[in-house]
Amino acid sequence: MHERVWGALMLSALVVGCADDEKKLTSKDDAAVSGGMNGPQREDAGAPTRDAEQVVDAAPPEVDPCSCEDPALPVCIEVAQRCVECTDQQRQACPAAKPVCGIDNVCAECNTHSDCHDPAAPVCSGGSCTTCTTDAECGDGYVCDEPSGRCGECTRADLAACKQGDVQHVCDAANLRCTQFAVGSAKACEPCVSDLQCEAGHVCVGTEFNDVEVGYFCLPLRTPDTICPPLYAQIELSAKTIDGKVTDACRSPTTTCPALVGGAGHGTACGVNADGERSDEQQVRGDDSFCGVKDAADAPCLDFGNVALGQGNFRCTVFCPAQAASECPGGAACLNAGSAGSPKYVCGI
Repeated sequence: MHERVWGALMLSALVVGCADDEKKLTSKDDAAVSGGMNGPQREDAGAPTRDAEQVVDAAPPEVDPCSCEDPALPVCIEVAQRCVECTDQQRQACPAAKPVCGIDNVCAECNTHSDCHDPAAPVCSGGSCTTCTTDAECGDGYVCDEPSGRCGECTRADLAACKQGDVQHVCDAANLRCTQFAVGSAKACEPCVSDLQCEAGHVCVGTEFNDVEVGYFCLPLRTPDTICPPLYAQIELSAKTIDGKVTDACRSPTTTCPALVGGAGHGTACGVNADGERSDEQQVRGDDSFCGVKDAADAPCLDFGNVALGQGNFRCTVFCPAQAASECPGGAACLNAGSAGSPKYVCGI
């Protein structure tokens, strides 16, 4: 019996010892995994994961707020740390069409009226040059021509600046400038810049001849109570004057005003000598280019002497209707400078 009891005790001790050994082994394995108890550690313990590396690489770099890489905003205001189109110190950043640095550092056409140099748009409004509507917008000494929106010394309706002493001069309506031409001083077929410049009964009308623009000249008015003078026998209906009026006027049916009066007009010497120089003496031929309007074929240069006998007398003249002496300047005769079969009627001198 004693042997049975002793055997049971020995078996119990073996079971307990095995259990303790298993616990110790388990603790050592756990310590090895966690690195405790000076056990071996895993090779990747403490190393950053790949996902962590990617997060670090994706972090955005710091941006300089004044790098101003946008071509539309190339200038930096350092105090405010922002990019703009321009500053007062860096106006060169603005394009030619908008050369001024305006409000809020934005390029503009203008800041003041003085920045507007185009006569057709003399007023600065909202950073853009535009037309005028009042005299006050034009500055001292200037008035606003409301129909065109331009500023000038005078207008066709306001001649105050053009008066010198007791003499009232006219305004050049096209350029809005005072002239030295007195009111009513231009006679028939003389150049003009205003209706007021023409003598009574005349208006300033643009003319052309043979499809060539000739210019503005004073022409007689045609009214129900008047008839056109013989030299200006052709009626021009609804002619528009330089000042914008529409009226009937009278003009020459055969030539231009420069061919009738002035330095290239009727009776002007147009001969040249043997050296090809323009001369009143020893003329050997005539030159039409000295007469009338270039390319208009309005005034021939003809010999009223006898060049064959060395007595050439080349003069500018104008054409006239057959035998219509009344339509020649100064009442000169209307002559046939051609032949019986091919007549060419011109005014004598």
